[in-house]
Amino acid sequence: MGKLFSVGVDATSGRCLFEGLTLEHVARAAVGKRIDMAMLPDLMKQTRRISLGQTRAPIEGVDAANLSEAGWAVIFPANADPTIREALAPLLALRRDQAGPLFREFGGDTGYRPGETKQSFLRTRSVAATGPVEPRKMPYYVLLAGSPSEIPFRFQYELGVQYAVGRIHFDTPDAYADYAAGVVSAEKGQVTVDRRAAFLGVANPGDDATRTTRRHLIEPLAQFVAREKPGWRVDPLVDEGARKRAVLEMLRQPRPPALLFTASHGMCYPAKHALQLPYQGLW
Repeated sequence: MGKLFSVGVDATSGRCLFEGLTLEHVARAAVGKRIDMAMLPDLMKQTRRISLGQTRAPIEGVDAANLSEAGWAVIFPANADPTIREALAPLLALRRDQAGPLFREFGGDTGYRPGETKQSFLRTRSVAATGPVEPRKMPYYVLLAGSPSEIPFRFQYELGVQYAVGRIHFDTPDAYADYAAGVVSAEKGQVTVDRRAAFLGVANPGDDATRTTRRHLIEPLAQFVAREKPGWRVDPLVDEGARKRAVLEMLRQPRPPALLFTASHGMCYPAKHALQLPYQGLW
């Protein structure tokens, strides 16, 4: 039986977040979660595709890298603050130009309603809930704009079996506006970055979790990117390079890496702790 490694540090005690967790505990928790039986056929098909080396993709003949073929959609909560939609207007306009007739916006009467599942959401819009995505019926790329309390994580991961799904959630309309402006500026070439990627792998003494993620995640991933993207500079940050001082110096450079990928312990607070939201966020 494989060995279980867990990551995360309890910020209130400094101890491992899941200290003493065993495979039996994980198995019991997994079995205890009820599965939506309507999801099983699609999950089985997706598992089969993965076993054959296939990835999630739209129907054959559609270029997933081209929004005019794959489509793009945004889903707002039905009762979303209209100022959020206004804040995202520049991004929505850009995506409409890119996707053309395959741009879709779900909000208000067509937005996500509490209690909806992937099955019911798609069914009421005359879209098949299984099989490869047909972009003319529902775009392949889907952005959820709202908090997990407004659009649940469950809906997101159910939809993600078929679609390429992402989410944004900010505290204020201004933050949504900043995000939209940043994306538009980057895609229009108004912001340029060096083709440089850094992979940070911490390996603490006596810590199997960080040693494992460095050896089996960070180092192979850095090697893969260096091999597959010869135009990029790849910096594996390990040993002395993984120390806080070295990382801060790198981030303070005039032109820091365009991509920083890290694997280490995260600092976590107990649910509803006063410092959870400002230092960690909700999860």
